[in-house]
Formats: sequence, structure tokens, C-alpha cells
Amino acid sequence: VNAIQMKETVEENTSTTERVFQDRQYQ
Repeated sequence: VNAIQMKETVEENTSTTERVFQDRQYQ
């Protein structure tokens, strides 16, 4: 269960990072 939660957390962090990176590129 912990491994699955870790994977989901990493994916969420990656999505957030990509979103922030794209926002900065547009600026």
C-alpha cells in the first residue's frame, strides 16, 4: 500500500511541477 501511495504522490508532484514550469514559460 505504501508503495502505491508513494507512486501516486510522485505522479502528483510531477504534474504540479510540469504545470508550474509551463506557467513560467508562458510568462
